[in-house]
Amino acid sequence: MKLQEKNVKNGMRMLAIYYIIWLIFILVFKMSFSINDLLIERKINLIPFYHDNNVNIKVILDEMVLNILMFLPLGIMIRSIFFDKKSSKSIFFMLTFSLIVESLQYVLSIGIFDITDIINNTLGGILGITLYSIFVKKSKSKFKVDRFIFLIAFIGAIFISLILIILLKYNGM
Repeated sequence: MKLQEKNVKNGMRMLAIYYIIWLIFILVFKMSFSINDLLIERKINLIPFYHDNNVNIKVILDEMVLNILMFLPLGIMIRSIFFDKKSSKSIFFMLTFSLIVESLQYVLSIGIFDITDIINNTLGGILGITLYSIFVKKSKSKFKVDRFIFLIAFIGAIFISLILIILLKYNGM
């Protein structure tokens, strides 16, 4: 592996770790800066796509789409990092990470363990994995695809960092 390719792969690993930390902050801690905002009773939903009748369908669909979109970039990055492995290993990573996130919400009593979220998160990861594979196949150069994705992910990481700084500033931290 050339030095430039190795640098891009290592950079992608760092960005994936950063993105995972950010996802945990968003999904587990709900971007909250106070523990009092997080405390709710523990709940488990093991029925896929089940929601209370009093919940607006638009809210449900928005949440589903957001979960898919949040995990799509991670799927792309994970597939880039583990491209030499079978796609099933990347899918297994996405499923496992989603299970960990949902389990943390339950164990810490700060959210609902929801099978629908696991399905949607994993689906988002699978879409990212698939998109990455299509990009590599179309471009015929994994390195060019990785370099482009790294650039986009790096810009995204800067943007996310700025949002975090703004949130911290306006929440008195």
